[in-house]
Amino acid sequence: MVEDRKQRRQLERETRDRLRRLSTQGIDPDGGIAHLVTLKKALLGLLDGGAPSRASDAAKFATQAYSQSVQRHTPQGQGELACRAGCSYCCHTFVSATAPEIFNLLRVLRAQHDDATLLARLRAADALTRDLAGDARLTAHHPCAVLKDNRCEAYDARPNTCRAFASLSLAACERSWAGQRSDIPVPTVNVQLRGSFDLAMRAALRSRGLDDRSIELNHGLLVALETPDSEARWLAGEDIFAGVAADPVEREQSDEKRAAFERVISAIENG
Repeated sequence: MVEDRKQRRQLERETRDRLRRLSTQGIDPDGGIAHLVTLKKALLGLLDGGAPSRASDAAKFATQAYSQSVQRHTPQGQGELACRAGCSYCCHTFVSATAPEIFNLLRVLRAQHDDATLLARLRAADALTRDLAGDARLTAHHPCAVLKDNRCEAYDARPNTCRAFASLSLAACERSWAGQRSDIPVPTVNVQLRGSFDLAMRAALRSRGLDDRSIELNHGLLVALETPDSEARWLAGEDIFAGVAADPVEREQSDEKRAAFERVISAIENG
């Protein structure tokens, strides 16, 4: 019993040290598997805690650590971001997030709005977007449920998908908004780090038998709000998001890419 307590305290200390280090330093996009294993262990330390909000706590940490990583590892000479407050072109397209990110985002929204108001808002957004995919979703110009007056109401809790998608060209965003084919230049470091954090989170979730999919945000938020005790039930293994569309990029990946993804996930899980 004494030995068990010692081991538990040691694990708690290691988790605190990892969280503190990653929160201030982030991870190196070129750090390889070792950095991903460290990040995964930090996430597991939160997921294995006793807090009822441990999934949303893990997502909060991951989004903050991602932003810190981008800040520290953005190379000089990259160029200025075109993104500004009130610019919301990318907030009118398909956005996906992991379940922990959805719970974290919903927690912030519920602190700002009563459930009845929020429920009506999420239902209205989902009714417009649920059956739209691909180009139809892009050209419909329906806003994200979290957008109000062209500003994200839960900006500090936005998923890493949103954090990663920063543009280096306003003109490219405007062309895309107008329905023209346009490759929007996104900083390489953002893409690299999003991939790293996604892999680490999914490896942590899988190792605890939890759903690791990235799912459509509007519908996911609605399900999480409509389902009583949604975070607790999800943590207990209930597939509350079974009817929510998964990220189409994941569905459309080739067998070769899926196999490579599984190899990386396996390496992180066994690290």
